[in-house]
Formats: sequence, structure tokens, C-alpha cells
Amino acid sequence: MKVVVCCLLVLSLQSVRRVACVQLTFFAPRPQGPVQVGGAALPHTANSAQEDNTAYAGGDDLEEEGRFEGTTIRAVDAVPKVHVETESRVRLVSYTKAVRIENRYIVQLKEDLPESRVKSHLTAVRSSLKQTGPLVAKAGSPLLALGQPKVDDVITIGRVKFYVMEARPEDMDNIVRTKKSDVTTVYEDTKVKLLDCKNFTGWPWGLDRLDMRAVRDFRAERDKRLIVDGDGMGVDVYVLDTGIRADHREFRKNRGKIIHKVDPGMSDGDTHGHGTHVSGLIAGRRFGVARLARVNAIKVVDDKGEGSASWLLSGLEHAVNTIKTKPNRKAVINISLGYPKSDLIDAAINETVRLYNIPIVVAAGNEAMDACEKSPSGASEAITVSATSYHDIRPKWANYGPCVDIFAPGNNMKSSVSSAWNATDTLSGTSMACPLVVGSLAAYLSSLPASVKPSPAELKDYLIKRATVNEVRNAGKGSPNRLLYVKCSSLQEPQTCDPLA
Repeated sequence: MKVVVCCLLVLSLQSVRRVACVQLTFFAPRPQGPVQVGGAALPHTANSAQEDNTAYAGGDDLEEEGRFEGTTIRAVDAVPKVHVETESRVRLVSYTKAVRIENRYIVQLKEDLPESRVKSHLTAVRSSLKQTGPLVAKAGSPLLALGQPKVDDVITIGRVKFYVMEARPEDMDNIVRTKKSDVTTVYEDTKVKLLDCKNFTGWPWGLDRLDMRAVRDFRAERDKRLIVDGDGMGVDVYVLDTGIRADHREFRKNRGKIIHKVDPGMSDGDTHGHGTHVSGLIAGRRFGVARLARVNAIKVVDDKGEGSASWLLSGLEHAVNTIKTKPNRKAVINISLGYPKSDLIDAAINETVRLYNIPIVVAAGNEAMDACEKSPSGASEAITVSATSYHDIRPKWANYGPCVDIFAPGNNMKSSVSSAWNATDTLSGTSMACPLVVGSLAAYLSSLPASVKPSPAELKDYLIKRATVNEVRNAGKGSPNRLLYVKCSSLQEPQTCDPLA
């Protein structure tokens, strides 16, 4: 019996007509001899998979769409408890023991708090904490500095201001009462653990599916090529994840690198592999949609697959600040991560999109629940992506609901991993569907004149208007029945479409 495990690493536009499409031919290794990759021959290696020569062995029912064997964040754990402190009127947001990080809090300040008050607030809080006792936490925790309490610097994303505090609960309560005029909400920090899951080996069917409307055409043709509007050249993609293996052959010519680590104790690479897999689906030279896009990895999850909401927010701030320094570059942010519901995470995502005009694409999650009940999948301004299988069925584990904007292939997706310079693996999850949408946007953005930068709302509208409708089976209650479609838009005028190998 085949066992498949689910993986959780828990846009109308201006009328500009592209005169050339990009045709990408899929990599098809053989047991012996050289292998053709985009016109260049590479020697066959022992761990190269038989992608295009392996027939899909799945059935046509829901059972073959990935076996769900649990998740780090259960549906019940994703829902926060909100308490308004009687005296201070500050909102206190808590979570179950399964997902919270002991003694670690995210303190959200009022949006209109002036800079001078922010500085005096931090000074007072740090002074107060110096008088308290040491923290008590589990030894070896990568998310909590043992010893004395501490207060990090304020992170600002548009109007959203907050800082991370490590303190005993009683000390946090005291600070809330004494500094209530500055604070709006205090959140318990939450964790996410990425599950590395393996499925059977097969060819990258997901890419082949993107430029065909009906699943019957996809099954009949299987032409092993992808025709898109552009190649991603000139577009920066920011992947908030476990990092990237920059020397992997999928990212030749320095097209992928780690630009920031939110914690100095993190390694300089990607030992876990999830970020490398996601990046390969965006811009890998064999598995990616936009094969000339540049991947800028921001490491917000460590090599054990452990991270926190505060780390995600810190990474998002770095991505925003980096993009702001490059006003002439087009950019897209990918977040294939899931957290319990957090108004703060959603507010930071929405503020980034609205204020800075930066499109953010997020995974819907793998808990078989309403994506609106998770973060950042519930953020209204994000492009939220759920997953489909080879047969255009939503797997049982894929989240659904009105917060989902579009579906994309996410079951049994082959891409690069970090265990070797040429290593690959086949994973499942909405984490794998999300980067296909990001790659599609990067390809489209690169096809436009340099001066044309569509807004995030226009990009979302572009995806929705081009999507294939009513093709997804078992889309889920409240879900829009839209499947990602990327075929070169100028194919309506064949004489102007010049496919490139």
C-alpha cells in the first residue's frame, strides 16, 4: 500500500501586450548518458529521479490525495482566547500550551504613539525588568534566551508597532497595568514546526498542469512543457522560510541566497530543506515557473523546523525595508508557513500590502479547516493559495473557505532540497502550491515594461480573471472554485507569440 504524508511548514491590469512567451521544456533524466537541461547537457547522477519516465500510480478518489498524519497546529490550537484586562483595558491574547512559547510575548503599541513615547516606553520597561528575577524555561529551547528577561527593539511595519518581550507572566501583567496608555494588545508568542514529509517519486506534473484548462486535456496531452508570459528576469522574490541552499544546481548564476537571518544563532544555509524546496518551485531551473527570478531567502525558521510568530514578523520587516531600498525592482513575497490566528500577523501583512504596494502570497494551511481561522492565510490583503492534486481534487488536508483566493497544484510536488547540491524530493502541502502562484506572478511581472508595476490588488485580479473556473473537485465550503492558469496571454494572437526554449 502506498502511504503519502502531508507536508506543513507549520491579482484588471493596464493593457500591455507581451510579444513573446517563454516555453519551458521539462527536465527528463534517463538511466544512462547525458541529460538535457534547457539545452545544456548534464551528466546523470545516481540520485537523479526518473521524473518523466515514472507513470502516475494514484487512483481517482479522494484517498489517493495525500495521507494526512497529523499537524503541529491542530484546529483547536489555532483559535486564540481573547481577554480584556478590566483595569487597563488592554487585550490579552493567549493560546493553548501546544502552540504558545512560555514567557515570550509580543506587545503591540498604539498606532498613533509618537516616536518619543515609544523610546521612553522601552526605557521604562527595560528598567522595570531589571528588578525582576530570572526566567524559568526548558533547557535547550531555541526560542527563549535563558537567564534575565529582555525586551527587543520595536519593529515597525507601516502603522503597526510592536516589540518582543521575554518575561515572567506576573512581570508582564505589571507592565501592562503601568504602561496601559501605550499598549493596545499583548499576544503570547506562538510557534510553528515544519514537517518534512516524503511522497513517491514522479515527474513534475504540477508545472505541466498550469498551462492547460481542463484536466482531461492535461491527461491527454502531457506535453511536458510550460508556456508562460515571462521568465522572471528582473523580479526579486522574498521567501520567508528555512533559508536556501544557494549552491544547488537549481539556482545557478547566484540566483538564490540568504540575505538575512532573524536570529544570529541560525546556520548560514538550509539544513532543513523546506525553504530550498519552495524556492525551487518558484525559480528552479528545472522545477520553477519563473526560472530567471532572483530568490532572496529570509530565514525565519531554524534548521530543526522551529520558528515563532515574532520571528516571522521580524523577517517581514526586513523584507519590507529591503524592498523599499530598491524602488525600481519588482518584488513578490512568499510565506509558506502557518500560525495560529493572530490579528497582529494579519495586520502586518495587510499593512505591507496596502502601504508599500508589495504583493504577498501565503499558503492556506494543511489542517482541513477554514483558512480564515489561521494566520497569515486569513489576512484579507494576502493572496491565499490552497492545493489540488493530479486529478484537480482538493486533498482532504488542504484548508478551504472564503479566505482562499485560488488553488494550485500542491500534492506530490517535486523540487530541490538541501541535502546535496543536486538533491530532490517530492513533498505535499499548500506550502508547495503557494510558490507556483508566486512564480506565476514573477513570470508575468517580468513580461511587462520596467516602468509598469501593477498594484497587489491588480495582480490578485489578474490571477482571478485568468483562473480556470469550476475545475476543482471538493473545493470545500465557501471556497472560490478557481485553479491557477498561466498560459501565455498573447497566444490569442499566435503570430506575436514567440516561444523560447
